[in-house]
Amino acid sequence: MLKLVKQKEFDKCILIDSNCNKINNVTYEDAMNMAKNDGLDLVLVNDNPVVCKIVDYKKVIFDKQKKEKKLLKNNANLVKKVKEFSFNLSIADHDLKVKCNKIKKLLDGLYCVKIIVLKRGRYQKDKIYDLLRKIYYHIYGTDKIEEQLDIHDNDKFIFLVLNPKNR
Repeated sequence: MLKLVKQKEFDKCILIDSNCNKINNVTYEDAMNMAKNDGLDLVLVNDNPVVCKIVDYKKVIFDKQKKEKKLLKNNANLVKKVKEFSFNLSIADHDLKVKCNKIKKLLDGLYCVKIIVLKRGRYQKDKIYDLLRKIYYHIYGTDKIEEQLDIHDNDKFIFLVLNPKNR
């Protein structure tokens, strides 16, 4: 909470000057004079106890907006980048390794990856989960699929979504 001080809102405060030095029990007038001498603004950081800081207020606001804009841009990029990989139960080991290496690269590049295992003919759920464990092992180095991951079961396929933050 940063608030620009324009009027007298307190009698005494703890002041942090432009060199980041802490000064106790400074009056409002002295704090304003110090800020004007430095050519900066007096900003209220905390109400109880009253803590003020001498900074360039416009620069602080600009930096804050810049960070927010960057975060929004990064979040928007994460949502758009979803790649799908489909697997069969009869996939060869070498093909599995090649696909898993590609998935690793995509997760490092901040893509979300959707792994789809198709159900064809008579399928056994155990075989599908064994395949998912193999895929998980090749990507993360462990065959223990975390229980927090969402494995969605449908009539035609089972899919699992991996996020880059899970990596």
